[in-house]
Amino acid sequence: MKQSSMMPVLAAIVTLLVSGCSTDPSSDYVQDGSILVESNASIDLLSATIILPLDRYGMDDHEVRLVSAAQDLALMACVNEEGGMSGAGVSGAQEILAEPESFANWLYGYWDATFISANGWETSSGVQRSSDMNETDLVKAKECVKVQSYIDLSPIYPGVASYDSVADQFQSAWSEAYSATISDPEFLALVDERSACLQSEGYQVSNTGSFDGVTILKDATDEEILQAAIAEATCSDKLNFTEQAADINAGYQQKYIDTHQAELTALRQLADERVNRATQILRDAGVM
Repeated sequence: MKQSSMMPVLAAIVTLLVSGCSTDPSSDYVQDGSILVESNASIDLLSATIILPLDRYGMDDHEVRLVSAAQDLALMACVNEEGGMSGAGVSGAQEILAEPESFANWLYGYWDATFISANGWETSSGVQRSSDMNETDLVKAKECVKVQSYIDLSPIYPGVASYDSVADQFQSAWSEAYSATISDPEFLALVDERSACLQSEGYQVSNTGSFDGVTILKDATDEEILQAAIAEATCSDKLNFTEQAADINAGYQQKYIDTHQAELTALRQLADERVNRATQILRDAGVM
């Protein structure tokens, strides 16, 4: 899916408190006609993104920003114990909506060497708005994120921490398919091929991660990291590593979809309802 390091646009304070791509399911994903590989998973080389089957039932980046902005308004209103929207809440919501669309995801390591050469290896990770809440407000906020009106605006998107059981089920299904993918014998065989490619180019391979990426030394410069990322991406591209890995991942997701079609259809409807509700909240507040 279109992910930015598995984190969508959420205010940093909300993520801390909780933790301590929209398309019709039946349609193909198309972005400016830029799909270059279409199989069980969709690979877009222009934005270095991967769209997996389950992603079609969750929210896309734009929808995540909408519900996150509405949540931000709800959080600030709750913290300030106001009936209306505070200036800080409106400003925060506008800040979230103004963030550029997330791009690039390295689900199985670096790939798309052309993209990395032009844009770097770091992904757009969405707004991480610094909070100016005092200690009293932080205590209130810990309770506000548990309020049902706030929970009912939770993004349905992998990587989002929330108190929403529906969103968590989606996250769990997505994560379980990913975990199965990176331990799949076929995937591990692909990893061995890429490791051999990297080693032939003089790079060390890290054995500490899930997919043996190129070793990045702690004192490496940005330029050295960039060149290492390009080397890994070049090997991935040469072997069609990401396309094959994404298809393995898609296979595990499809097994879940086949046995939970009704629930997922209802989930997509719920996502639409949340986006519509968030849009109305933002309009009423004068944010959009």
